[in-house]
Amino acid sequence: MRTILYILSLAIVGCTPSQNDTPGLADIAATNAAQYLPKGKLFIIGGGRRPDAMVERMVQLSVCDTCYALVFADASSEPDSSFYFINRQMQQFTQRPIELVDAASFASNVDYTKVLNASLIFITGGDQNRFLEKVDSTARQAIKEAYQRGAMVAGTSAGAALMSKIMITGDQHLEPEYEETYSRLFYKNGDYAEGLGLIENAIVDQHFITRSRYNRLLSALADTGVSEAFGVEESTALLITPQYCTVIGDNQVARFQKPASFSEKNGRIGFREMKINMYLEGDTFSLNPTQ
Repeated sequence: MRTILYILSLAIVGCTPSQNDTPGLADIAATNAAQYLPKGKLFIIGGGRRPDAMVERMVQLSVCDTCYALVFADASSEPDSSFYFINRQMQQFTQRPIELVDAASFASNVDYTKVLNASLIFITGGDQNRFLEKVDSTARQAIKEAYQRGAMVAGTSAGAALMSKIMITGDQHLEPEYEETYSRLFYKNGDYAEGLGLIENAIVDQHFITRSRYNRLLSALADTGVSEAFGVEESTALLITPQYCTVIGDNQVARFQKPASFSEKNGRIGFREMKINMYLEGDTFSLNPTQ
């Protein structure tokens, strides 16, 4: 039990509902989030092709007798197309209703309640910054609360990046043009924003091996002070539950744990004794750093 509580406090935590974030919705938030630990699951996909077996596992892990799934496609430049493809794939494995959320009109208590009671919430790929621009704080709060109550929140590519409290935006301060990875390892080069906050003290990057994003994730670990950093490869998911983490899919998940010390010289990042693991499909582990 102590290990499970430590896991949850380290990496999987919901945010306390704010009256500023959800004006007029206090009647829906039946229990203050600070009073309980999240009961849900995270299914973090590194982007790329989604193997049917991986999607089937995602659906199976979120099944209930009277449940439905919602899709937020706001990160995509073509939300209708993004919804079409994930909907078609998921319908192979479930008869439950799957609906696209219209974030632009998300304002009512009915919308909030619908998200709150979903068993699966899927966030498509695209641009995580676009998602934050289009999905307001009320809708984001509903996703958090649904996760706290027991829903699975799944996301691919940009949807994966959004899981953490501190989110990699993809931009750099020392490079004017966008690059898929960083060509340098300097302090204060990375650019960050506040994500959904479903993972409190870890940060996530996606397309990790294909796009060689080691520099980007190491920069984030040095800049932000988080304890963990995960690089999820394409066609692969990191499943996080209150009890364990496991890798599902075709490829790997890299895990970087905060080193004994960081150093700096002329802006460059140095570190000592960093623990790095590369997990394969089926590998299960705890977020407790002593194990």
